[in-house]
Amino acid sequence: IAAFGVERSMFATNFPVDKLFSSFDAIVNAFKEITIAYPHEERLALFHDNAARFYRL
Repeated sequence: IAAFGVERSMFATNFPVDKLFSSFDAIVNAFKEITIAYPHEERLALFHDNAARFYRL
């Protein structure tokens, strides 16, 4: 996020492969913790809006 900015970043997991190391909830909660200080609009972009725009959903 620091290197590319919020508008060029998005969160994703490699689940279910990541299940070997952690639960889905733990991964998502870690992403939420990383972005806790970000404004709501930026968090929405990272968790949804950027992917919807990129993949034209």
